Amino acid sequence: MNNETNEHPRPRVWVMTEDAELRESLADMCRLALLRPIAVVADGAITLRRGVKRNDILVMEHGVQVPELFASLRRITVTGAQDSDAHGHVDIVIPGDEVALLHLLSRAADEDDVGERAKEDVIVLVGAWHGGGGATTASYRLARASRSVLLDAAGNWGGDLALEDEVLVWDDIDPRDLPPSPRLIANLPRIAGVPTLTMSLGIPLRPDDDRVFAVARSLNRGVVVDCGVHLDALFELAERLETTEKRVLTVLTGTGNERGAAALGRWKASTSEVQEPLYLLNGRPHPIFHAVADRFDLKWRRSPRLGSTRGWRRTQEKLWVA
Repeated sequence: MNNETNEHPRPRVWVMTEDAELRESLADMCRLALLRPIAVVADGAITLRRGVKRNDILVMEHGVQVPELFASLRRITVTGAQDSDAHGHVDIVIPGDEVALLHLLSRAADEDDVGERAKEDVIVLVGAWHGGGGATTASYRLARASRSVLLDAAGNWGGDLALEDEVLVWDDIDPRDLPPSPRLIANLPRIAGVPTLTMSLGIPLRPDDDRVFAVARSLNRGVVVDCGVHLDALFELAERLETTEKRVLTVLTGTGNERGAAALGRWKASTSEVQEPLYLLNGRPHPIFHAVADRFDLKWRRSPRLGSTRGWRRTQEKLWVA
């Protein structure tokens, strides 16, 4: 019985390398990820017989010319450890990066379809218009719903977490010398399943730190940035990211009671930001909130309940297509 469906066939992995030992290692990693490897022969005849599907993956050795048949596929570039000159231009080094490769392939196996890949170019910046406004909760829920990487740019996730020695934290990040995206993601701590870049100790980052910009721009996966109450820095980061090829979305959260509505009104009256965010409202809107929303013509919606996975996924989907 074929486990693949016509709607969402599982991706195959096309392996291109002239090194027989490397080819076998890559094939073994594909099987561990429950993906079928297909070795590409030199004349490419096998690709014509079996066909290339749009959600397949190409794993190729550095320096190999990519056939036109594979031009539109997701691509992972690998090299052997002995080819030290290529290390700065590849995603994976074998041996050494097996865990990163397995993580990358396993994530691809879980993706529903090519539509999931559109989120790789989306960066969502989440802030709150007052303290305790729910930016951290919204950041985590949106990252989990969209299978994105969470960047802690407000100091809300680290400190008290029991982080293992081998995981990456902000102190390990040099914006001028970032590891390849797959390797960086594979070495991040998971917070309830969400890969998260945070602090272990020290002064929390702000969204306008160069490291936040460099990492958000470099990742080949969706990114959600928890900016806390640093709204000026949030919009500064948004302006920088808009110069890249990424799609930048902004979300602001807060309560709709008298205190929250007053804080939102003060902020809107004092800012001249051109980019209009989506406002997620926690709790019931007070009449003052309606007055503020009407005055500034705000685009807002009620925040889903904390434990409503479906609600957060629906919010994420509407945000992504907005």
